[in-house]
Amino acid sequence: MSDKERGYAHRVDIRAGTQQVWRALTEAEQLKGWCSPDAEIRARKGGLFRASVDRVTELEAHIDVFEPGRRLRTGWQQAIIRLKVVVERQAAPGANT
Repeated sequence: MSDKERGYAHRVDIRAGTQQVWRALTEAEQLKGWCSPDAEIRARKGGLFRASVDRVTELEAHIDVFEPGRRLRTGWQQAIIRLKVVVERQAAPGANT
């Protein structure tokens, strides 16, 4: 395996103004509305982005580039992926609940 850094970029075209998109990415309440109800962000260089992908996976990354209104980059190479295990009791088939 190579020691070279690898990158990934994903482009998404959004029909909205730049300020509206910037707020959706950098304000916690806005982020919670479209990304994850538990999403957190400390929008600054060296800040933190955290969101649940689904019921068991949580992503956490540090913000390594932050240019207000223009650019936000997370350092996923430092990301922590936590798995949450949820145990739910289910009634046996045919049992009265």
